[in-house]
Amino acid sequence: MSLAILWPSTTTEAEETAGTTSLGGRKLAAFTTRQEAPAPKTPPKRFRKLAPGVEQVINADAPVVESVTRHDLAELLKADPTYGERPTGPTVSPAKNVSIPHKFWTLEFTFKPMRFIEIDVPNAAGELETQLVWYLAYHVKNATPDAVNFYPTFTLQNLENSRQYADRIMPVAVQAIQQREDPNRKLLDTISIEGEIPAGQTSWGVATWVGIDPSMDRFAVFIRGLSNSYLWEGPAEDAASGRKLVRKVLQLNFWRPGDALYEHESEIRYGIPGDVDYRWLYR
Repeated sequence: MSLAILWPSTTTEAEETAGTTSLGGRKLAAFTTRQEAPAPKTPPKRFRKLAPGVEQVINADAPVVESVTRHDLAELLKADPTYGERPTGPTVSPAKNVSIPHKFWTLEFTFKPMRFIEIDVPNAAGELETQLVWYLAYHVKNATPDAVNFYPTFTLQNLENSRQYADRIMPVAVQAIQQREDPNRKLLDTISIEGEIPAGQTSWGVATWVGIDPSMDRFAVFIRGLSNSYLWEGPAEDAASGRKLVRKVLQLNFWRPGDALYEHESEIRYGIPGDVDYRWLYR
């Protein structure tokens, strides 16, 4: 025979659980537990939805021909121009026109229109001055089955005089641009975005430039790092005579039919009349 212990109940209905009974107005408790309220769930971030056509998508262009490069082993032929040639054997050196296979990849590149923003930026003297910052917000997607390393460079070039502007790292500008474009979408500058992009993942970034010639009408942005494809350029017979390695680069063309007195981002058009909107090239 078991003996149950009776005591006055001091718990509330919300604190009682199954396992209690009532006897003569008293609670016969096997056990009681306190039910804690569930922790509030953090709502997912809501990213700004863009209208169709706002972004331009450059698909990952990776022809099969890029999986193989053919060139002479110039360094070997420089040491021995007749390397491998035999009077009774091959008449052409095996170090010439060598087929070299390699694994290649190209990232999908999506960008918004080129825009301007005025930012107070520290100058060389450490004082703040207002500058007009040109910027290109973009994201890259790794649609390959393997992780790839993304180390981009962005160069803006005036197509009228070939003057080039390197991407400027400006954390204060990136913060202001993010607030303008989408406060919930973290944007990375060209240094911060460097690194591995896992298969199927997307990285968001922004390239920025200052000191752009206000009279410029036609310009292009050259983006390196979207692909690991390469070619050899120059004389194949001798590496010391100017042969160099060139990599695949994306060129985006823009047209700005405005004037130098009133710069406004709405004047910028993607593409140039009489030319293509974009092209892949090696440089």
